[in-house]
Amino acid sequence: MEHLDEAAFTFDAARSPAPEGGPEQQLRLELGGRDLFEVLDAERLDDQALKVVRSIEDELGERAAAAYHDLLGGH
Repeated sequence: MEHLDEAAFTFDAARSPAPEGGPEQQLRLELGGRDLFEVLDAERLDDQALKVVRSIEDELGERAAAAYHDLLGGH
C-alpha cells in the first residue's frame, strides 16, 4: 500500500483505491494470530530479535570485561 493516507479503513482492513486499471490493494489489520500484516510470523520475528539483542549483550559484556581488565593494568 503506497498511499495509506488515501486508504479507506474498515474494522479489520485498510483498502487503497485501485491504481489506473489495477486491482484494489488491501492490508488486513488485526491483533492476535501468528502473522503480522499477513506476512511476518510474530514468534519467529520475536526469536530473531532476541538473538540480535543477546549477541549485542554478549559483545558489550566482552568489551566491558576487556576494558575493566585494562583498567586493572592487565594490558
